[in-house]
Amino acid sequence: MARRRGATRREAAVWAGALRKAALDTVASGPDKGQRKIDLIARQVVRLAMAGDLNAIQEIGNRLDGRPVAAAPLPDADAPLRVVYSWGETLEALPVADPAKPQR
Repeated sequence: MARRRGATRREAAVWAGALRKAALDTVASGPDKGQRKIDLIARQVVRLAMAGDLNAIQEIGNRLDGRPVAAAPLPDADAPLRVVYSWGETLEALPVADPAKPQR
């Protein structure tokens, strides 16, 4: 859970703990008596998604599949790249060196 701006780590942990406790509590009375509040919230999010709510659809997708990762920006989008392939190692994209200088 992201900390609110200006909150200390301890304050954020206290808030997260309070939310967790409240969400895991059970409903005391009514037709949903005995059910956990978090389960009722999850069902409502699914209902909203089924009704076409894009925020609910996105929330379900992010929780089940993980948030999409932002693409890493290149050092200089206009500079040519040199791609180095090595067996058993990760691929690296490096800026192309000056052709007038010898490469090692």
